[in-house]
Amino acid sequence: MPNWLKGLAIGLGLNGGMLVIGAVCILTCGVGALAGTMAGAIIYGAAQGIVVGAAVGAVGGTLIGGAVTDWSVEGMLIGAGIGFGGGAIIGGIIGGFSGASKFAANSVYITENGGNVKEVLSAFKGNPQLKSVKSNATVYRYWGGSSGELGHWVSPIDYGSSARSLLSLPASNTMTNLSSFTVNGIALQGKAAALFGQAGGGVQWWIGLI
Repeated sequence: MPNWLKGLAIGLGLNGGMLVIGAVCILTCGVGALAGTMAGAIIYGAAQGIVVGAAVGAVGGTLIGGAVTDWSVEGMLIGAGIGFGGGAIIGGIIGGFSGASKFAANSVYITENGGNVKEVLSAFKGNPQLKSVKSNATVYRYWGGSSGELGHWVSPIDYGSSARSLLSLPASNTMTNLSSFTVNGIALQGKAAALFGQAGGGVQWWIGLI
């Protein structure tokens, strides 16, 4: 194997490693003050793309490197390094564009239904997606105190006593009532961000006011 190819593999591999470490930190900890903004959506989307791209690239590179060198260990390692780093870069670019596209579509939907874009998107972990709702889907809404029975926030899962933690419900929502509704159409779907001292992670939807 030529030295320049080995150097390329090492360089791309190190670059890919740094990108993946940064991406994992973002996917784990979020984007901070940029949550709910175009920049935040691009960064989070890029992070998702980096992780996926690096994994796919490493596997593909290993197979290609092995195939062209009669399955030598050196060839597979060089292929893995090039694929890992190259895949991370390409995945990050594609993921960034995907994040921007989702933000644009989500912003239109939220605005059309009378919501505040940053406020709504900040309540999700990562980038939520607009998806069609299964016909006559049943959703649940915990309410009480300052939270009324009707609103935008619902969940397709009845989390019971765990709802406050999983859906990051504020203390002002006393959760003394649970209502169920049947909905159709589309909804902004994703997982609840960690807010109000709660863990989040539960499945939540934001829909046109019930």
